[in-house]
Amino acid sequence: MVDAGTSGGTDTGNDAFIVTPSTSANIEVRGSSPGFGDSGVPPGGDTLLMDLAGVGSAKVVSGMTQGDGQVEFDAGSGANPLVFKSIESFAGSGIFDAGDAPDPLASTAGQYPTLLANNGPTHDFSLVGPILGSAIDYEMDGLPESMAAGDDNDGIDDEDGVAFPNPLFAETVANIEVTSATGGVLNYFFDFNRDGRFDGADESFTFVHPGGGAVEVPVPTPRTALLGPTFARFRISTAGVASAVGSATDGEVEDYQVTVQGIAPNLFIFPSDTVVSNDPGICGSSQTFTIGATGLPFADVVCEIEGFPIMFPHTFAVGTTTVSCTATNSAGVHTRSFTVTVNDTEIPSATCLSPIVALDELGSATITAASVDAGSTDNCGIASMVVSPTSFTCAEVGIQNVTLTVTDIHGNIALCTTTVMVIDNIPPTMIAPTLEAVTANATGEAILLDYTSGVVATDTCSSASSLVIAQSPSPGSTIGVGDNVITFSATDASGNVGEATATLTVNQADPMTDYDVKPEPPDGKIDARDLLEWYSRVEDGSPTELLFDFSRFWQRDNLKRQ
Repeated sequence: MVDAGTSGGTDTGNDAFIVTPSTSANIEVRGSSPGFGDSGVPPGGDTLLMDLAGVGSAKVVSGMTQGDGQVEFDAGSGANPLVFKSIESFAGSGIFDAGDAPDPLASTAGQYPTLLANNGPTHDFSLVGPILGSAIDYEMDGLPESMAAGDDNDGIDDEDGVAFPNPLFAETVANIEVTSATGGVLNYFFDFNRDGRFDGADESFTFVHPGGGAVEVPVPTPRTALLGPTFARFRISTAGVASAVGSATDGEVEDYQVTVQGIAPNLFIFPSDTVVSNDPGICGSSQTFTIGATGLPFADVVCEIEGFPIMFPHTFAVGTTTVSCTATNSAGVHTRSFTVTVNDTEIPSATCLSPIVALDELGSATITAASVDAGSTDNCGIASMVVSPTSFTCAEVGIQNVTLTVTDIHGNIALCTTTVMVIDNIPPTMIAPTLEAVTANATGEAILLDYTSGVVATDTCSSASSLVIAQSPSPGSTIGVGDNVITFSATDASGNVGEATATLTVNQADPMTDYDVKPEPPDGKIDARDLLEWYSRVEDGSPTELLFDFSRFWQRDNLKRQ
């Protein structure tokens, strides 16, 4: 209890005690401490603030006469003397609490609006309202200091409303402790981008404090917060104040230097070197890898191949590829690498034709791989194609088996077996015989003899003896008077037919001397056989006459043959 004045009574109230203007006043503290003697109060200023450290609260004494002065207290001989740390005077009509963050106009070359000249924050001290912590003092102006300790070092250290039990990590929410006995609106500000202002979109927050002591208040530190020391401002009041500058009707402001921390990234989930086979049909393999990084703020992870960023899944070409991954945040950089080896284990797709190849005039034929390839393919590319066998002769006429070997650029081999039809389509070569003229019989016809034995024929693949020789018209056929074309043919084992022709002249026979009657058919000769036949036919006339006449024609016919 405090008795302020000369009435001898006890004043009540939380923060303010009214003293009647006088030249002296008695202040008595009653309680566990012994009483104190009188203290003289010379004429003082308009307003006096007495910080009672032993009590732990601030008391306002107002209504003194105009002028400056001070109050002295006689502590007496008590065992636990009450110490008044300061008594300050103001020339104005009101008192307030102000901030102490560094200010642009202060000699400390700080950055934040703290001084009244820069519209620094003030909270009216004359009205009862919520305060931060258990103590409050007043200032004539802001007290900017390079570490926001100006208010701490001046009079009562009333910067006791906010505690930081948890570090402030970028891109996390940390809980701090804010103490207030009385409920109110807490507006708090962090200069996360360290630009000397509290006006960023993610730098101001509001919390309704329920009163009753310390409560946890969240501080969402953005990803973009710059690491290192910066400043925070806390303002509590009944109605709340949305700005970090300007006046409030009641409450208190406290400024703090804080540190935003980060954790350097670490690629802790990382693939080892990997060996895989190619995906079917492609010259590579699509792979997905999981990569995890710790760090605050959360790290950006970028993986690159030869400086070009990639995303997963990524198709890796056949061969060995080095992937370099980098985790980056504002606290540092961590880089690791791994390799992906893709082996081409897929054999080519070998497909074959069944070609037909003809022997040439020399009886030989040759094929190439292109002759039997039907469009063989490979996922990575074909290096070579080889067919075997490649050469054929008359001995291989017919269906022959061949094999196409396809090798890709990575040494994988595929085989394709097919058939080749070897054909002989070269006809035999022929020379027809020379045919002597014959005489027609009495009816003007002649019987065609067999002249095939006089044909000369050769063939590429068949022997002469195996050739089938034919004559057209066929032997024994009847031909007429004149020049008759006789066609000779030779057929080889493959059915090829060669042809040659000769002309057979049939002369007109003399009807009166047509004695060529034997054999049948006539042979075109007049000889003894014909004579005997004629003798058998004589019915009229003398045999002597017949013999004479026959001999004449027989002789003539023989002369023609010579």
